[in-house]
Amino acid sequence: MRYILFFGLFLSLSLSSCGKSAEEIFEEDTMEIIDYLNDNGLSDEALVTSTGIYYIIDAPGNQDKKPNLNNNVTCNYKGYFPDGEVFDENDNITFVLGNTIEGWRQGIRLIGEGGTIRLYIPSALGYGTQGVNSIPKNQVLIFEVDLLKVN
Repeated sequence: MRYILFFGLFLSLSLSSCGKSAEEIFEEDTMEIIDYLNDNGLSDEALVTSTGIYYIIDAPGNQDKKPNLNNNVTCNYKGYFPDGEVFDENDNITFVLGNTIEGWRQGIRLIGEGGTIRLYIPSALGYGTQGVNSIPKNQVLIFEVDLLKVN
């Protein structure tokens, strides 16, 4: 619970410093995701979490073998922006799920080993107001993920 409160406070402070409120940025991100889903004929398939991540489960995988934050997971993935520009892509990469962006921490846990998911992540659950490397601040992220193995 303390982590959630700290994360919320950190998110509020960091987003308020960029000129727009966290609510305004979240609203813009949500509209961008909804527009993307509509433009690509995906709105009927997409579900949304309570935190605002839109997702489409293409294959649920083994529901008895879902990852937790402490698990090493092995994935194939492609990350891109709503305009289609790919910013990252890897095959057969292994990492601790808890060491990833919040959108992955929440989204990957929706499927089990062998599952496939598409994630549409608002910027606050990605790299927020800071951005990183080739990812600009306040950027909506899209990921296609194959969860190959949960260790």
